[in-house]
Amino acid sequence: MLKLGFSKPGAAPCAAFVSHCVLGLDNAGYGSLLAEGVYSGVKMYAHLVTMSTPQTDFLIRTLVKLPCELVGDGDDLDLNEIRDLIEKNFYEDDEDNSIGQYSDRHQQLVTMMGSDLAINTFAVNFRVNGELNRDIIEANDLNTRIFDRCSIVDRHTDINTRPVILTSTSLSQKSYQKCLTHFKERLGLVGDQDLYALINVGTSAFPLMANFTRIIAQDLRNIIEEEVEVSQPRNTITPTYHGFIMQGTDSVYLTYLPMFNMANHRYQLIITGDLPEDVMGKYVAGRRADPGHYFTLSNAKAAILEDMVSAGEFEAVIDIGMPPSNGCVYSSRLLFVCLIMGCIVKISLHYWLQIDEHTHC
Repeated sequence: MLKLGFSKPGAAPCAAFVSHCVLGLDNAGYGSLLAEGVYSGVKMYAHLVTMSTPQTDFLIRTLVKLPCELVGDGDDLDLNEIRDLIEKNFYEDDEDNSIGQYSDRHQQLVTMMGSDLAINTFAVNFRVNGELNRDIIEANDLNTRIFDRCSIVDRHTDINTRPVILTSTSLSQKSYQKCLTHFKERLGLVGDQDLYALINVGTSAFPLMANFTRIIAQDLRNIIEEEVEVSQPRNTITPTYHGFIMQGTDSVYLTYLPMFNMANHRYQLIITGDLPEDVMGKYVAGRRADPGHYFTLSNAKAAILEDMVSAGEFEAVIDIGMPPSNGCVYSSRLLFVCLIMGCIVKISLHYWLQIDEHTHC
């Protein structure tokens, strides 16, 4: 065999022939390897469908449903019971079963989980204070960051920093239509935008050795939890500082400075303000002295925008140019009370609310 050499035309068929002889073209040979490869995909699928619970800050949904989800509505109670059943019984032999002797319970659970599980397409969503995020843009951002930490995107990436390798895809609403709409509903998402999804391919012939699949699943869970901690503050309403562009010198119109990536600032808002006479005089004089500059008004104390508008007044300061992001009040900044005389436009920029009619004041 060695005399043929690796570069000779007969090397490949001889290698295949030897492999067939050694492994065997039967259930105990290649059949066993293929079965183990498929089983490793099933194990990873089992981890994915049991990883999130109503108590976790994240939600994972696989594109391939559990069979119980295909019958009737598949309510959460039934799904949770099935996931508990999988979690309690499917991994029972992981540590001691290194020779691949599966119990009847394993075989029943594999059958119960369905087919086509070698390639697992899934997506992750997150919760804020127990409520599922509904914004597809934010869910896509989360899944993109998870992918970035589980992929090798250039030659400078150290593979040792990637405990899990995933691929990804963008599921087009135009192409997948009702299928994708239903998938997004299972994730708690609203809208017709494309969905960024993750893909795991598990075909290891040694799924039981050293708890391999469980370790990978735990590493993936750790990454998901860390990235969810990035998404949550962006989508939590908290007291903060809000800036308005000041327009007009007879009447003052305050145009809000929005930020799409922060829930605190996802608003289009135009209000009319009433300033104290001395403050108004200094503002008008400043505009005339520096016609090329713009002036901004911001709240002096951190607050929630909705509360400021509802109260009808707030303590404010004026800056030339953008206000400081931390809201620091310097001695040179005049502190005064701004009265809100009217609301011209107030539109939420949250994506799921844009689907409905804009709400005007």
